[in-house]
Amino acid sequence: MEENKDKAEGNLHLNDVEKPVKRANAYENLSRGLTVDELAQTGTQKLILNDLSKAERTIELLEPFRDMYYTETTEKRVLEEKLTKTKRAEILYSFSTASGGVILGMGKMYLETKGNLAFFMMGIGILLILGGVAFKISFKK
Repeated sequence: MEENKDKAEGNLHLNDVEKPVKRANAYENLSRGLTVDELAQTGTQKLILNDLSKAERTIELLEPFRDMYYTETTEKRVLEEKLTKTKRAEILYSFSTASGGVILGMGKMYLETKGNLAFFMMGIGILLILGGVAFKISFKK
């Protein structure tokens, strides 16, 4: 590996770049097309059967991971749906209490000048706040 000298500190560091290990395969340069005579030889058949048994062992090892993947994916989707539902409920609660508070405050401002409108606005504001709180209490996660 190549060494770099850190000029600021004067320390030597090895590069963290490592090349992946490549497995050697004696048969990788052979052509895939086999003639009928080559397939009829017992050595070829044994090599093919050996590769087949390796592939079957790999499949047996990986099948539980596939099942776990589908289980985890399903659970993830269910949890995402629950999270979306909870987020929407929080947005509704926040909006209703905030808008109710604003309308209630505006109603108090108009109390001296426009009496009927002020009482109507304060009623709407109180209903929005109470509706938001009631929704929050009754919401089931």
